[in-house]
Amino acid sequence: MPTNDEPLQVDSQGSAIRLTDAFGLGRSLLAGRFNSLSWLNLCLKSYGLTIQPETGTLLSGPLLGTRIEMMPHQISAALKVRDRMNGRALLADEVGLGKTIEACMIYKELALRGLVRKVLILTPPALVSQWHEELRTKFLEEFTIASGPRKLADFDLQEKLIASIDTAKRPGVKERLCSVYWDLLIVDEAHRLKNSRTLNYRLARDISSTYLLMLTATPIQNSLAELYNLVNLLKPGLLGSRLEFQSRFSADSKGRRVTNQLALQRILSDVMVRTRRKETGLPFTRRFSNTVRLVPKASEYRLYNAVTDYVRSCYESLPEARRIRAAPDVFLLITLQRQLASSTPAISKALRKRRERSTPEGAREIDELLQLSSHVKEDSKLIAMKELVEATSGKLLVFTTFLETQEYIRASLEDLGISVTCYSGAMDEGERQRSLNAFREGAKVLVCTEAGSEGMNLQFCNLVVNYDLPWNPLRVEQRIGRVHRIGQVNDVYIFSLTVRDTIEDHILGLLYEKIQLFQLTIGDLELILGDEVRRIEPRIFRSFMENDRKGAKKAIEKLGLDLVGRKRRADSAKGRNDAIFEAVNLSPLEEGDK
Repeated sequence: MPTNDEPLQVDSQGSAIRLTDAFGLGRSLLAGRFNSLSWLNLCLKSYGLTIQPETGTLLSGPLLGTRIEMMPHQISAALKVRDRMNGRALLADEVGLGKTIEACMIYKELALRGLVRKVLILTPPALVSQWHEELRTKFLEEFTIASGPRKLADFDLQEKLIASIDTAKRPGVKERLCSVYWDLLIVDEAHRLKNSRTLNYRLARDISSTYLLMLTATPIQNSLAELYNLVNLLKPGLLGSRLEFQSRFSADSKGRRVTNQLALQRILSDVMVRTRRKETGLPFTRRFSNTVRLVPKASEYRLYNAVTDYVRSCYESLPEARRIRAAPDVFLLITLQRQLASSTPAISKALRKRRERSTPEGAREIDELLQLSSHVKEDSKLIAMKELVEATSGKLLVFTTFLETQEYIRASLEDLGISVTCYSGAMDEGERQRSLNAFREGAKVLVCTEAGSEGMNLQFCNLVVNYDLPWNPLRVEQRIGRVHRIGQVNDVYIFSLTVRDTIEDHILGLLYEKIQLFQLTIGDLELILGDEVRRIEPRIFRSFMENDRKGAKKAIEKLGLDLVGRKRRADSAKGRNDAIFEAVNLSPLEEGDK
């Protein structure tokens, strides 16, 4: 028998049947409960805003305008996607024009209209934190990051989730993601979905969502088939069948040249937004990089060689299988080598920690290394850092990876009477904000750990110092991107400190300078590096641990040449995209005027 509070209806045979009453409307009517007329009017007004077509303004404008400077091309993109594309679009602006901001603006528009509650964002692993910080600091949106056993245990219950594509496609994880119906799915660096036979593509295809945003500056990297695959995720059938698309738009069997370009652009205008830098009228300042190569003192040289030999012996003692797959203890050794390149305080503290877990024989070996470190009274890098600060009149943003080095720089500069503030992941949100305010309002130097490479906008500064160098090029670009971004009115100068004939020095000379890394944006690097970004640190490390000095240099140079080839192909892909999508944003009226 049905319960007393469930509405009943009698069917044609006179039997009582139960009505579904998910919102409780039937129970309210039966009980004689009614809302006020003012509530009805508010609901009608809300509904009108939800369905109102092409208002020409952003509902989120008053909210976002106080926190971010929305560019005209970003506003235009958000309006097009909201009003003309039904929230399913390929955001294909050129690198550096703020596709992330556009996607977040569209999300806020849909959320304010009550159309979006459950949101999933898929990104490359290196960009997860950046998305999280952008949403938190600029849009006041707190998302959960799907990482680690605790977070993975209940991520499918989260309403706002960011996951790396690698995490999302894991067996077991993918199935749970696909069991949820998401209101909005956002996929960054969507060119990773270009091949319909890959796990990445199948993941995006199998996730159900009402709205879908895909971000990439290069929808086509090799052939038109890649464009077809992306568009087919957004609006299946828009380009016809695969064979129809090839016969109509491909000028050769490999799909590298397009025919009927205007017809293709007209179709894509229903699903793609693409803006080029020259169309925005925004100023884009230049970057100038300077490598400061230092000759080590005898005490530094002895310490460097001794610790490097120690790291090599630890590496050689690992089973071959652990070396090949870059097990966690390999990354611990990579960190030890990077601490050596960073500062004497950083390597000294790391060695002392390692000594605590060592055998008596191992402890004696580490004691000898610590004795060598005690002979280094002042690092060559620190001397150069003090000279650089005293020789410049502007503010300096200084990056190091390690807290010990950060403190070493801070204390030394303050001894000279220089105003210094720090920013690190060890600080709470209030401390970090006070530090940023101090740098903005008076301090000459801000010393950051990697926590400062994400989410901060420091366009009022145009001098960046890499005190030590990440081996992952994306990390370097994230650092520079704090100052070289939309809103920067001055040219940006980057100084990278390195000690001659160290691993760091070879990476700078044979890798970073060869591919002109300091001139590339993060989008450029993602396109160039691809999946290599995850392997680059172990590959560099193996080159030095498994070869003599001469062989290691050759291995790094080979990696540099490989990246030069990748860069050449990326540049070619960018040119091809510019040519194919030149007029994709034009309306029929604009097209006629042209």
